[in-house]
Amino acid sequence: MMLSKSIAYVTNTMNRGLNLGHGLATGIGSMRRITTTTTKFSAKPWMNSNAIDLNHQLIQKISTKEHSQSLSTQSTKSTYIASSIGLEETHDYRIQFMDIHKKQISPWHDIPLIASVDKDIDSNSSTDSKSISNNNINTNYNFICEIPANTKLKMEISTTEVYNPIKQDINKIGTLRSYHGPIYWNYGCLPQTWEDPTHFHPECECYGDNDPVDVVEVGSTPLASGSVTPIKILGGLALKDQGELDWKLIGIRSNDPLVRSNKAMGGDIDRITDLESLERHYPHVISGIREWFRWYKVPDNKPLNEYAYNGDVIGRDKAIEVVYETHEQWKQLIKSKSDSDSSKSNDLWTHSK
Repeated sequence: MMLSKSIAYVTNTMNRGLNLGHGLATGIGSMRRITTTTTKFSAKPWMNSNAIDLNHQLIQKISTKEHSQSLSTQSTKSTYIASSIGLEETHDYRIQFMDIHKKQISPWHDIPLIASVDKDIDSNSSTDSKSISNNNINTNYNFICEIPANTKLKMEISTTEVYNPIKQDINKIGTLRSYHGPIYWNYGCLPQTWEDPTHFHPECECYGDNDPVDVVEVGSTPLASGSVTPIKILGGLALKDQGELDWKLIGIRSNDPLVRSNKAMGGDIDRITDLESLERHYPHVISGIREWFRWYKVPDNKPLNEYAYNGDVIGRDKAIEVVYETHEQWKQLIKSKSDSDSSKSNDLWTHSK
């Protein structure tokens, strides 16, 4: 009975967590044919008027069953083409990446971490985390969307396959993996980052999970799987997933209407720049993220996930330090692969392998 009540409470918390993913799906190029269904958008009683005004009045669900599709995604300096091969929800389905010259690239290793920087910081300047976070809160980072908001397929960059395409994850028994319920936000990772499984984090008291750093993007519309979007880092949570450190940074796309208000709301100014402003304007988003990742493996008969820092969030500056710490770990991974250092994860694919 207590478990049933707990699950009901968490479900209610999720539903109150301001589903910022509602809206029209965008970012899909003209090369991709899609089928759509539209439904009325129902305002939740806990949503404030600003949230209702900023969200679109329709939800557009995307479904594709073609053997080959392509979509273009615009980064600040480059255009990346993500092409899907095979049928969705099969073991053979992949999303591969190419540059503007149609040369195949790795989304993990070849897309740069930084999308754009303020005018006072040159792209070749130091990436010291403290100087970046204190002097340049408007730095934009490339976010690779793996799982669109309001979907269940567990899509992820394959760190072991050649050129690291996005594919659907598989369980230990070999079946395709899906969440038991939809994730309410866009979910993906930062390129050129890596949580080193040999690095012990003294504050979190665990080792890295051997993957790029995860990001929960809380923008107002779903992003396509394989899209590359500049985001701002707002903060994060230090999830301890089955004993491994699995950072869940929280970000929002830089051009989202939730970040830049319209003139009727006070001019073209940044509204959301950190977790404090996110919580102030849109309460329950942070708690929704925290509880979703705490509970999402329980239906698989696994225990609740734990968090470092007693479940407290880390702020923007600390989260940006995490970005650059894991970027340095990624650089060491690339160097070790070039040097044939067997101490690093040999099953990971890089250009040196």
